[in-house]
Amino acid sequence: MTTKPTLRTSFSLLALMWLFLGQTAFAEAKLGIELKQGYNTAYISDIDPFGSGAASGLMASDRIKEVNGVAIWFVDQAERMLKYNIAKEQPFIVMVERKGGLNRIMVDANKPSRSFPKKKGSDFYANCYMAPDAACLETVIDNSQPMTQDNSSIMRNYSSKVERYSLLGRQQKTLSAYKQMDVLFFRDKGLINYDTATLFSAMEKLGLKPEKRHFDYVYVNTKKSVSALSGAADLFAKYGSMNHANAFYKDMVNLIKQKPKELKNKTMYVGQTLAKLGKKDQLISYLKSDQHSSETKNKLLERYIVELVKSQKKEEAQEAVNLVYSVKRSWTNGDYIIFVRLFHKLHMQDAAWNTIKRLEAFYKSGEGNMFIQPLTAGSLVEAYGAVGSIHNGRKYIDKHFKDNPLEMMMKLTIEAANSRSAKGLALQHYKDLPKLVDETYAKFKAATPEQRKKLSKLVVEQFYEVLAAYLPANPSVNELSPFVDDKYGHKGVIDAFIEVRKFDKATEWTNAVETKYGNTYKHNDILAAVGALASSHEQVEQFKRTTAFKKKDFFLKRPYLKRLYWNGYFDQALAEFNTMPEKEKVNAILAQMPFVVGCKGCTL
Repeated sequence: MTTKPTLRTSFSLLALMWLFLGQTAFAEAKLGIELKQGYNTAYISDIDPFGSGAASGLMASDRIKEVNGVAIWFVDQAERMLKYNIAKEQPFIVMVERKGGLNRIMVDANKPSRSFPKKKGSDFYANCYMAPDAACLETVIDNSQPMTQDNSSIMRNYSSKVERYSLLGRQQKTLSAYKQMDVLFFRDKGLINYDTATLFSAMEKLGLKPEKRHFDYVYVNTKKSVSALSGAADLFAKYGSMNHANAFYKDMVNLIKQKPKELKNKTMYVGQTLAKLGKKDQLISYLKSDQHSSETKNKLLERYIVELVKSQKKEEAQEAVNLVYSVKRSWTNGDYIIFVRLFHKLHMQDAAWNTIKRLEAFYKSGEGNMFIQPLTAGSLVEAYGAVGSIHNGRKYIDKHFKDNPLEMMMKLTIEAANSRSAKGLALQHYKDLPKLVDETYAKFKAATPEQRKKLSKLVVEQFYEVLAAYLPANPSVNELSPFVDDKYGHKGVIDAFIEVRKFDKATEWTNAVETKYGNTYKHNDILAAVGALASSHEQVEQFKRTTAFKKKDFFLKRPYLKRLYWNGYFDQALAEFNTMPEKEKVNAILAQMPFVVGCKGCTL
């Protein structure tokens, strides 16, 4: 058995897919959407309000999770699957995450354009919201003010004006707002950490690139740490100043030479910088170095590949995948799991299964060894879970962990749930996963205090995230609390409740956590999800009576107003709009820009 031929074959299919997408011009924007890559999923960055995508129910900022049952992590996957299903000229299902919650949408590329009547309101703001045009939008932009008077808020206000004036074609006003940003940037060094990207993005709208004065100012005031240097290098590279990016990159490399442990601590930052700046030779030198552990090397390579795939650098990504087995270095069981997960997400299933076979071979070579075989069996449980093969994982649990199976059952549950693009979708996709969750939860509740003490706190926390996404489950916050030390340990569980729209459970847990640890900001997320996804008007009204709503009502009202308007409930939208304070009315009006300027980046 050899792995390399299958890896090459599997990747060649992926490369052909990318080549096809790259060479095919979308002759017609049948859905009227623009896709971009987010941190861990593709999302709709812009949408034509009058296109068939909007008529089907898609919205800007929707994160694409599945297209007709195929899990999606990257833009190329989303484009390929959307284009494939559009070509069939039949309605198909797109699962999106909207404000943290899953939303199932029937997309029909032949659906006729939606009508948005120009309904008059009772004042300037209402008229501009219900019947937006360039003149009223420009007036609102002219008069828009920062949320607060701190310099960062002022920068964001200028940035907003640059973006919107640019869309309206008001070049003189765009330039004026940018110049004010530029002056303010050099007055306050505190803006460098968070608002350099804001400034550079505004420059891009005017066709400008960062100048030497920007580099000198940022360079002198950037902390000499791997993460800070990496971030600055990425930023200058993104906005077309590669020479300046290389100066930060060289400092980062020199710092790692002086402190090799920094690579282990900052693998994510270094991997993405090497990919963004095209530093393949430096990557290979790290992979071959004896100074770094196998775990560090393989996580670095994984991050490098993911960043290239996100950036749609197809040839470089192909070369990087070939490095997985061609560069000789030591491996641990955990390293195999890294690449099983990655290949699965890349839809390279042959490569994923061949990696498992390598781990299987190592398992067989340790036959009779009372230490190696059980350890490798545990890794195989996770590896099989990572490709959703629950029955294979169970075989190893039954063979090696029969006397104490709980933690391994939790790990299998976690990996299987994470093998889809959302935990809630995994529980629906794998028929045997709900049964595994039920059995594991029952064993956990039946475990003695001594048995529970031996469990990994992180594993228990991650298992409860899966449990929260399981619709029949009703886990209590008191069950998890002994395993977490602060409010952040409950974050993933609350997010999972929101994902599957268990808003009452999310609220219950958030209240309990805040009573013990203080503000978590999770009520804001719950309110936003309710506004976007509540099953009924009554459910919205229920949450409007909560203390959290009274403190920060706009988290619910913003998405709820958009939902009403985009779905044709114009009378209700106008009534909701009229209840808002002036600042929120301005925000709502500015969100109507697509109805005036269209979608300039829609290619699908």
